[in-house]
Amino acid sequence: MLDSILQIDTDLLIFLNNLGNEHWDSFWLALTNQFNWSPLFVYLLIVIFKKFGWKNGLLMVLFLVVLVAFSDQFTNLIKNTFGRSRPCN
Repeated sequence: MLDSILQIDTDLLIFLNNLGNEHWDSFWLALTNQFNWSPLFVYLLIVIFKKFGWKNGLLMVLFLVVLVAFSDQFTNLIKNTFGRSRPCN
């Protein structure tokens, strides 16, 4: 049973990877580059501080940082606990 599920998983991954096109590689690399998202983050910070003021804006940014850190660490905990390699590995 487990062997058949692993085979289906492998076949599906190979099928989905073959749907790609080399012409889109540069687009997806640019889209997933974190540096390219910096202007959006700066804009969001400006909007947060304008809408909520300095005190509440700073509190909101602090909570956002804690939320991102928690979700990152929780994801690493789950990944290391179950030990299944991601498809990109």
